[in-house]
Formats: sequence, structure tokens, C-alpha cells
Amino acid sequence: METNKPAPRIDILGNRKLTFAFRLVLGLTLVVFGASNLPNLVGFADTVMKYKVLPESLAVPYGYALPWAEVVIGLLLIVGLGLRFVAPAGILVVASLLAGTAGSLYILGTEGP
Repeated sequence: METNKPAPRIDILGNRKLTFAFRLVLGLTLVVFGASNLPNLVGFADTVMKYKVLPESLAVPYGYALPWAEVVIGLLLIVGLGLRFVAPAGILVVASLLAGTAGSLYILGTEGP
């Protein structure tokens, strides 16, 4: 009689090296892209407005706040501080970028700014 053994469990979230690697990649990505937009916040806010996914009353504050949020969240991910808050915030930032791009390109039928 054969016994069915359960497959070995792989604990991805318990692997400190793997979670650090993911934090480092996401953190560096956010820092680089956020910092690249900081010198020209007005231009970035204008670009966000041109996507026409958000109304102007939301697009302008979002355009000014996003680069700062990216840098702060990215640095905190790299350092590992406040991960219970910072990791979901980073996911929300990336999701908002994906949603804005998808909304602009596919739903609204535009080609971006």
C-alpha cells in the first residue's frame, strides 16, 4: 500500500536572503525612478495630468507626491524599517503606476503623454 506524502513545503517568506533580495530590487527601483523625477516635479505632475486617468484636482497632487513617496518607500525597503507598513505601501505605489498606465493605454485608448 502506497502512502501519499505531502510535497515539501517551501517557505518563501521565511527565507531572509530571498526577501532581502526582493526588497532590495523593489527599493532600488523606486529610489531610482523617484529620484529621477524630483528635479522636475512640475513636468512630472504635468505628465501625470496628460495621462487623463485622474481628474486634474487629483492628478496634480499625485504628480507632486509620487516621486517623494517612491524615494522614501524605496529607502525604507532597502534599510528594512517599518516593513509592515512600507511593503504594502510599495505594492500600492507600483499598483497605482500599473493601473494608470493600463488605464491610459487600454481603457482610454491613448498612447500616453
